[in-house]
Amino acid sequence: YVVGGVPPAGYSTTTVEMYDPVTNTWTAKASALTTRALAGGGVINGKLYVVGGCVGSDCRIGVTNALEVYDPAANSWTSLAPIPTARYGAATGVINGRLYVAGGGTACPPCSAQTVVESYNPLTNTWRAEPSLPAGVANTTGTVINNVLYVVGGYNWAVSGGVLNSLYAFDPAAGATGTWTAKATMPTARHLPGVEAVNGILYAFGGGTSTAVTAVVEAYDPVANLWTAKASLPAAIYGIGSGVLNGRIYAAGGVDSASTILSTVYVYQP
Repeated sequence: YVVGGVPPAGYSTTTVEMYDPVTNTWTAKASALTTRALAGGGVINGKLYVVGGCVGSDCRIGVTNALEVYDPAANSWTSLAPIPTARYGAATGVINGRLYVAGGGTACPPCSAQTVVESYNPLTNTWRAEPSLPAGVANTTGTVINNVLYVVGGYNWAVSGGVLNSLYAFDPAAGATGTWTAKATMPTARHLPGVEAVNGILYAFGGGTSTAVTAVVEAYDPVANLWTAKASLPAAIYGIGSGVLNGRIYAAGGVDSASTILSTVYVYQP
């Protein structure tokens, strides 16, 4: 499922489309309730939760705190308790039935990268504060491996060059309230990369560097705490929508080095 984003018309949308890898076809689904781009999301018990995001084309119009859930069986959206801290470009992941939202950016201006982490319990429709990130990250992406949330790269306007190669891991079971740990830095600093996990390995693909858009793909092994280079994307892209289906990574849309908004879909077999 691809929710929202910025189409070539230039402003964020409520459009929802579903891809079926068996038939290799796209199908339009019920529109979301909130227009947004650079939102976060996660699947809990077969339902898709979407949170935050920009309500304009470049986050200068505003940032939303809306949380909505999509039920594929009913093809319908429902509004839920808003996240306490509005943000876009946050890292998200689901651990033990909770949706975690880490970091993200505020509206521009003032364009600040946040350390705030909050998690959502769908059983009670409530949010709670979690331990903060070690440093502010916006335009980041996350994934979960073995009940640990990984926050990959991103952007921080207060850091020289802005673009980050950091990797942070949050284990909610460590300590009394969960613990953040800095891991081996990513060889290629980037923001808005695609990030997915397959068979316990994290893959970071594409993204924007300080000077260009990249096609570089790098894989992180959390056991060895080690990054390795992989086959590059066919094109340099950032802001990709992605997901894992049957052990393959699907990467849809994004923006290329000419600032063209894409409808391309690539599939990667690790």
